[in-house]
Amino acid sequence: MLIKRIRATNFKTYLNLDLDLSVASGERPIILIGGANGGGKTTMFEAIYGALYGLTVPSATRFRELLNAGDANQKDPKITLEIQFSGQVLNQTQQYVLTRPYALNAEQKPVESVKLNMDGSLFQYGTATPPAQRMEQQRQVDKIIKANLPQELSQYFLFDAMGAGNLLKEDQLNRVIRENIENVMGFDKYLRLARSSETVTQEWTAQRLRVEKEKQEYLTLTNQKRDLETAQMRLRDAHTDALQYAVQNKDLYDGLKSGMNQETTIKTRIDELNRQVQTTTARETAYLNQIDSLTKGMENHLGLPHLADSLRAEVTLLLSARADASNAGTDFSPEHVARIVQLVVNRLARSTAMIEPIDMAALTAGVVADLPRTDPTRPTTF
Repeated sequence: MLIKRIRATNFKTYLNLDLDLSVASGERPIILIGGANGGGKTTMFEAIYGALYGLTVPSATRFRELLNAGDANQKDPKITLEIQFSGQVLNQTQQYVLTRPYALNAEQKPVESVKLNMDGSLFQYGTATPPAQRMEQQRQVDKIIKANLPQELSQYFLFDAMGAGNLLKEDQLNRVIRENIENVMGFDKYLRLARSSETVTQEWTAQRLRVEKEKQEYLTLTNQKRDLETAQMRLRDAHTDALQYAVQNKDLYDGLKSGMNQETTIKTRIDELNRQVQTTTARETAYLNQIDSLTKGMENHLGLPHLADSLRAEVTLLLSARADASNAGTDFSPEHVARIVQLVVNRLARSTAMIEPIDMAALTAGVVADLPRTDPTRPTTF
């Protein structure tokens, strides 16, 4: 593989790179590239690598990171990488022009298109290409690039020469060369068929397992649906029975509800009457207590003094008559007065003029105290 030209538009530090690497016939095709740090040497090798094997642009942010600052404000910015090279396949020299443009679509997602011109034969595909056609075109382009410079060998020739020793220790160089020879000579197709067959078998096995799992899930869901439908029918029947029962017993419910309301009214009325009875009883008790107190007061303050006055007059008449009869002029003793008072009280009791028993001692003392005496200094004697 001989690289003849590299072009990079709006790629990192290169706004428009067009580097001619072709050499005259007979000269040794060795190109030395030098420059100061930050001069763009690594970016140029990245452009060659990206033109051959494609850039990894997973998002719009990554696209803008790769975009040259001079084109960042354009309406439809685009990154274009192009490489021209020649190579020999089965002792035949082929000329190649490989172009890879990158841009953002209307949804601000990165899109890529690839165009390979091999001596007039075009292989072209992109993000919008139908999947089957795209896979076929991409397979052809990858096969051509791998026949000229496999991606594994690009590390030896394009980038870090110091890392080549580690790759050689892992025997990767021999493996890549052998795969490249088999691919160019057509021997690789059998290996590809074997790998494809194995891949298809694995896919069908995985698909069968998924189908079996989905079948079990479907049967489980079907059984659950059947159980739910049965439960729903039972609930519907129970609801119908409950509705019929409610309709049949509506009149009974209304009657019971009305009776409950009447019972509540009667109970309220009974409670009110009980409160009134309690109030009346309390008032009656207070009234009887007042009458009892009044009666006792009347007996003490009216009955006894009046009775004493009545007895006093009777006793005085009796004593006067007795004194006149005896012409002695002597006073009576309290015992005689008490006996006379007792006689009068007994008479009144028989005539039902008395209500309660009378304190005879107090009544006698009151009568004696008010009796007239012939000689106040003498004790009352018979």
